[in-house]
Amino acid sequence: MKDKFLALLIMIVISYTKNDKVIEYAPFFEFFKQNNIILDTIDKAAAKWEYGFKFKSLVDQKIKKVGIFLPAVGSFEVRIYDINLNKILLDTTITTTVRLKEFYINIPEIAIPKNGIFGLTVKADSFIKLKDNRNIDFVFPRTVGSIDILSFNEMNCNINLCNSFPSFNNTQIIAPCVNAYFEVYK
Repeated sequence: MKDKFLALLIMIVISYTKNDKVIEYAPFFEFFKQNNIILDTIDKAAAKWEYGFKFKSLVDQKIKKVGIFLPAVGSFEVRIYDINLNKILLDTTITTTVRLKEFYINIPEIAIPKNGIFGLTVKADSFIKLKDNRNIDFVFPRTVGSIDILSFNEMNCNINLCNSFPSFNNTQIIAPCVNAYFEVYK
């Protein structure tokens, strides 16, 4: 009896494991694939900015990697904010020696619960600006993978010391230079 129970338990675990599929996606660089985009590369700006995206999670998921795509080399601060709690969940530095190439680092796993509102930003004096060549605004919210991207936000760190999630919402020009790999179980 004991052996039959153990065999049944093993079959259930194997069946459950086989049906669990991990989906990874990195949503914020999708803006580069949009039609009608004009790119403007700023190698060195006059001021440091904190900029990135506010998003809502549509399912329970997690972030295990963050990355940047910038036209400069150096060390750049990346943050993940829990907007609802007004709390910084991650404050890390990414150092890259390669221009205009995606560069990711592993981070301690961060749980991103369903319906939570979060922010992902980079502090940099370098960026790639995107603008629609038809002179129309970027439309938010925008669903990519299992998140709704709610807005692009930015703040000049020389004016406001960038101690909180950027308050200025920009829909005409965005800089999708920071990204994260999300993991979802399907």
